[in-house]
Amino acid sequence: MKRTMYLATLALLVGSVNREARAGLITSPNDITQAPLVLDFSPFASIPPANQISPGTNLMSIGNGVSLGDGVTLTTDDPNVVVGKDFLALGSNGQRTPTGSPFASLNDLSGNLIFSLSMPVSQVGAFLNYAPGFGPDTMIAALSSSGSVLESFDLNTLAPIMTPLDSNGSPLDNFVAFRGIVRPTADIAAFEVSNSSITVTGLVIGHPGACLPDASEFRFGRAAGLRTAPKVKREA
Repeated sequence: MKRTMYLATLALLVGSVNREARAGLITSPNDITQAPLVLDFSPFASIPPANQISPGTNLMSIGNGVSLGDGVTLTTDDPNVVVGKDFLALGSNGQRTPTGSPFASLNDLSGNLIFSLSMPVSQVGAFLNYAPGFGPDTMIAALSSSGSVLESFDLNTLAPIMTPLDSNGSPLDNFVAFRGIVRPTADIAAFEVSNSSITVTGLVIGHPGACLPDASEFRFGRAAGLRTAPKVKREA
């Protein structure tokens, strides 16, 4: 009897370790099991006229990149990447509108957004959407400190996002879904999303043992032409 109980307990412990040491694609923020650091794009809700990509367009080019604070930097190899809050078409997945949350967008059919982390982690993901069928398949990837690909997933085939329809049969505006990656060890130095005008409204990063702010308060750092916004409230 004791041996049976011991084996059962051991099986539970092994199962717990295996769940923690898993690797792969995740589709819910609840799959981030470590203390979550959540970042949104609230400081980019209003782009100064001098920084707008064209007059009256509430979007700003990120140029060589922007610091998002908390050790996270957004860079790209595509000159069309923008941050802000405006209209942006996503094909059958609807559109972003000025009434939605601020976002970072590839704003192009192919290319990438790379969110580099100052400290490697094992869990990271984003709230995002994209334009299905426009450009190469939408990808997410975990990168090492040397830039090599640790894990990559094709969202079109493995976890496609399909925006729900409203009562008129049209895709809902400003819809996003969560997609991310977990690894058995903390070796993710950057999170990359690419292709199909992929658009991100927030990041969730697992930080084991970290002393983090309340998840209802998101922090961003200095961006080109904008003042630092040390603390902002998440939009309801």
